[in-house]
Amino acid sequence: MKALSRSHLLVSTLLLLGTIPAFADQAERVDESLPRVLYPVRPTQPEVLGFFQKGVVIVSCTITAKGDVINAKVYRSTNEALNDAAIAAIKGWKFTPAFKNGHPVSCKVLQPLDFN
Repeated sequence: MKALSRSHLLVSTLLLLGTIPAFADQAERVDESLPRVLYPVRPTQPEVLGFFQKGVVIVSCTITAKGDVINAKVYRSTNEALNDAAIAAIKGWKFTPAFKNGHPVSCKVLQPLDFN
């Protein structure tokens, strides 16, 4: 039961933060900016036994220097039935790229997708 509570706390925290760097040192550097969502794609909610599925999927992915999503993988999920829909949706998202020393760079991030 405690593990479930910790998981919900992590998911709630990530939802408040939005896109976060996958590595802590990325956020600490003054000369870097993180990617921001420009165009999100709403995930399609799978229907199982006549009920829409609910939960949160945290996706680990790389945002390229052009703002495209590559290497998307499920990092953590509260409902495995949502994983495929989350990956399919995030692949269509467009971001502003991260910047380092004034130049766009690729950046690995964690992005929560909420199906509630």
